[in-house]
Amino acid sequence: MSGCRTTDACSRFYERKSRVRTVSPLQVRQPVNARGLGRWRAYEAQLQPLIDELGRLGVLPADSATTHPAKD
Repeated sequence: MSGCRTTDACSRFYERKSRVRTVSPLQVRQPVNARGLGRWRAYEAQLQPLIDELGRLGVLPADSATTHPAKD
């Protein structure tokens, strides 16, 4: 990220005042959080070919393409 002079500045990106060109500028201004974890599961069937290929290429652990944590 341009403009990050220190690790602390980069880790606190959401406090920067620079202009953001995105459809979700409010989201960019929030710290990283866990609210979106698991939302991808709604698209799991569509993502499965990509997940399988990433596992085959070694980008993901091979078992992550087929092993899912228990759903609540």
